[in-house]
Amino acid sequence: MQETMRRLLATQVIDGEILDVRAGLEQIPLERSAIGAAIVRAGEVVAAGRSLLEREELEERQLESQMRDQEALLQKLDGQSSQVTSTQAYEALQHETEHANSLKSEFETRALELMEAIDTANSDLTRSQGALADLESSAPGQLDSLSSREVDLGDRLSDLGERRSEVVSEIDPKILARYDRILAKRQPAVCILSSSSCPECRIVLPRQAYSEIRRGEQIHSCTSCLRLLIPDHMAGD
Repeated sequence: MQETMRRLLATQVIDGEILDVRAGLEQIPLERSAIGAAIVRAGEVVAAGRSLLEREELEERQLESQMRDQEALLQKLDGQSSQVTSTQAYEALQHETEHANSLKSEFETRALELMEAIDTANSDLTRSQGALADLESSAPGQLDSLSSREVDLGDRLSDLGERRSEVVSEIDPKILARYDRILAKRQPAVCILSSSSCPECRIVLPRQAYSEIRRGEQIHSCTSCLRLLIPDHMAGD
């Protein structure tokens, strides 16, 4: 029975490694997707930056056209000032000139704002394009590394499966079935008992059950969590 107990503990160690390897394998597709998603997001940032720059450059060209029109209007109004013959006409001309100058001032202020905005947009676009290029250049190496890791983990999983088969081959099928049922619901499935309390759920075992476990004549389960209990003096090599 002691050999069965030791094999159960060895099986539990192997199963823990198998779970870790499977978790690693499950992570690889997520990491692949994350690489692709990062490139897509970086591409979206580049596209948004390019679109913003194009809008601002278009506004700048439109503003330049408006400023030229406004300058032409001011020159026209200035030329008309010498032809005004009445006070009413002069006041109207003055009012129109002031309005034109006000618009010109607004256009010039907006032009300066656009110049700064375009400089910023250009810098941001250059930076985002660089980030995208870095991601695209590093992606093949990262994907190759993931593929290599996937192969290594697959090989390790196969080796662990072989080791497990060898270890469990000498365990009573009924005991192994109990172990597998428990493992499917909770971990660990096997506990080393060093006192009268279950080391996992902390319940105090009935005196008779504790005595039988200490004798190691058969494998008992915890009356609460159902984990298999092995006395500590039979768990060593």
